[in-house]
Amino acid sequence: MIDYIKIGKTEYPVRFGINALRVYSGEYDVPIVELGRIDKKTNLFKLMGLLLAGLKDGARTEKKEFPFTVEDVSDWADEDTTLLERMLNIYRKQYVGNPPTPGKAGI
Repeated sequence: MIDYIKIGKTEYPVRFGINALRVYSGEYDVPIVELGRIDKKTNLFKLMGLLLAGLKDGARTEKKEFPFTVEDVSDWADEDTTLLERMLNIYRKQYVGNPPTPGKAGI
């Protein structure tokens, strides 16, 4: 599933699929059981990493370039105070609404 988010004047694809979560959990040492608990209480370092993972995987899925860094995403969040909440809503819709079931597929 891909959603789109407008940041500034540009719409970016966002995808929190298994690949995005694989990259995020590996880079930020987040166990799979914690992926369903991500919310505004999660530390900002990890939240910005999650947003970057979703944006990068959305771009990868659509075969588009995404040359931005976690610092860029953080700067966008400074400029648009609604960005974090909008991205978390997409995350909740894509992942939290459809989390893997423990005990199935080895999880």
